[in-house]
Amino acid sequence: MADSPIGPARADYTDAAEMSQRHTAIWLSSTPDAVLESGAKGASEMTVTIDLNAEAESRLKTAALRRGIKPEVYAKQIIEENLPASDDAVPDQTTLDLLARWDAQDATTDQDEIASRRKELDDLKQAMNENRRQSEGPGSRKIFP
Repeated sequence: MADSPIGPARADYTDAAEMSQRHTAIWLSSTPDAVLESGAKGASEMTVTIDLNAEAESRLKTAALRRGIKPEVYAKQIIEENLPASDDAVPDQTTLDLLARWDAQDATTDQDEIASRRKELDDLKQAMNENRRQSEGPGSRKIFP
């Protein structure tokens, strides 16, 4: 079994009991023809094995238990939720074009119009802060300071 870029392959560990006493192991592998939980064939699935010390493992298990899920499911959620956006993400050009048209339509250099728009925005902010104060009490956090 070949080594991964982050460490030796699992086959290099000869005593699994000793390994589990020291830490929880993590291994990365890619299986392009894996059958995913949904049953779809041909998709790529990665198996990740992570070395956790006893304290981190305990925290993971406790957090997963609170959510009523298995630790490995919770770890997967944490990873997926914190990954940066894909580089191949395509912006929604139609929406961007629409917003650009609206900006162009609303563009003005008229100082009275600009002042009117600023007052309208300030009034909206005050109304939202007042709504928050009425619903949550006088100590509530202002949305717009």
